[in-house]
Amino acid sequence: MSYGYDYIVGNMKCAFCDSVSQADSRTNLQTKICVRAQLASYTIGSRLDLDTCIPDCGYVCLVQPTISSSFNFIDFWGCSACTRINGANIELEEGVIICITCISSSDNVIEGVNYISDDYDLYGWEICGSAIHRGVVDLETGELMISDINLSEK
Repeated sequence: MSYGYDYIVGNMKCAFCDSVSQADSRTNLQTKICVRAQLASYTIGSRLDLDTCIPDCGYVCLVQPTISSSFNFIDFWGCSACTRINGANIELEEGVIICITCISSSDNVIEGVNYISDDYDLYGWEICGSAIHRGVVDLETGELMISDINLSEK
């Protein structure tokens, strides 16, 4: 049977409630960058069999990587404690996961990111020029509160 994704797993801290996730697929941090997705779970130290064209796998290219097997990308995961959606910056070096960093709206880890999941707009993120905007909707007023993160400032 063929699947369309695998999982990235790790103990990730929720930016909203500070709970730390189990290192398993319950966070639903799915990735579509592997050639033969088979619902496998990958963590720091795992080698991925990368597809040769990451944008065709459901990611938007923000900054072209200089080495095709060494790059970072943003994907999204759900906190099992509060059910809020968080971002994660996954870094690969020569096809091996070397770091998984949880992203909050006040972090600058978005600078220099190579790819972002094309689901970004479903989670309140917006790409505008050289900036990614992360939006949070106030459920009482329906107002979109935006936090800007500039990609071009280093």
